[in-house]
Amino acid sequence: MRFSLATLCLAVSLAVSTIFDGAFFVAGAAHAVESAEEDAEASAARIMHPRHRAVRNLMRALKETKNYNMNQGSQDLLDNVVSVNDGTVDGGVIKSYVVLSRGKKVAEYYRDGQTSTTENDVFSVQKGFTSTYFGMLIDQGHFQLTEKLESIWTPTNAVWNNVTNAALKQQITIEQLLDSTSGFDDPAFSSPLFDAEGGQTLNGALEFLQPVSSVGEFNYVGFANVLNYAIVERLGVTPQEWASENFFPFLAMESGTDYAWDANDEGVNRGRNGLSLTTLDMAKFGQLLLQKGKASRSNQLVPEHWVEDIASSRVPVPADNALRGSQGLGPDDPLSFGLMYWNIEGLGCYCAFGASGQYICVWPESETVAALTQDFGFGPIQPATSLLFLQTVTDAKFRRRIRNH
Repeated sequence: MRFSLATLCLAVSLAVSTIFDGAFFVAGAAHAVESAEEDAEASAARIMHPRHRAVRNLMRALKETKNYNMNQGSQDLLDNVVSVNDGTVDGGVIKSYVVLSRGKKVAEYYRDGQTSTTENDVFSVQKGFTSTYFGMLIDQGHFQLTEKLESIWTPTNAVWNNVTNAALKQQITIEQLLDSTSGFDDPAFSSPLFDAEGGQTLNGALEFLQPVSSVGEFNYVGFANVLNYAIVERLGVTPQEWASENFFPFLAMESGTDYAWDANDEGVNRGRNGLSLTTLDMAKFGQLLLQKGKASRSNQLVPEHWVEDIASSRVPVPADNALRGSQGLGPDDPLSFGLMYWNIEGLGCYCAFGASGQYICVWPESETVAALTQDFGFGPIQPATSLLFLQTVTDAKFRRRIRNH
């Protein structure tokens, strides 16, 4: 299935130059043998087992293909980006993107003012990280997927004092919060409660949730910070303290260099937004998902079954849900949600999606990963650009030489 979208592309010539500095040559010689062995093993594995995917060591820097930024897919993307930035397409302004094919960079773009080390706020893409943390923590026995909030904070706990609908909220499960099927939603933007940004305290986070529908129906919870408070309650550390020991190092990500993570007034990191990342690390996270949770051949960082559940269609998104439009999708386009990820079935990908068109998307069939950042805004611009970008990646030929213009 292909989605209907008017695609206006400005044909441009792509001048690619490669900058070599001293550090490249020093590190390059030492890394060459390692890289060759990894590529040879991955290639041999695909020959012996056609369905086997290359597993890259994500503690290393992402490598480039031989035709990096010199393939037809990268040219098609660049044409679209140039058109958007020139205002000739009804789309937003893209800040940056990175596309991986079989774990290697095939296309990369940074607008003026953006570089490979720029950290951008990815908004609700953060939910994808929260989901993976809980997949790990459930596998380690710290939580159960069907566990209710009343087992984390008992009904007699003072945190429930003055919380409206406390008895109902105590029955909410971790699974329902991850799938947005708890029957609760964020307060309206106009509500004074919304100023709490998901809750500046645990009591505030619990109060933030507002009843809107029956349990099991999809209602997207954008901000409530309940899940990260559950980590603090069970493990006695903040989410960042846990992730800095158990997750980020295996993607070679360091705080202050590769990411920044906002916290509320009590120092608890936000669980549904507030993370700033480099585009390269966004792509690396997507590669982790493509590798079914493996950070290297010997390290199953995230349970494989959890990633498979992420990629499945768990909860259908209603045809009249406004979040379809924010992704450029219509009421008839197949779209589902689950474990904080969006499954865009017509494009064959699943994504962590953030406001204004921030994406980490995975195409399992073609072994492709894409990370995209855009300017912040709530008009029709970003959705049009997002769909144009994702459709182009879906159709792109990253192994084909550039056609003559």
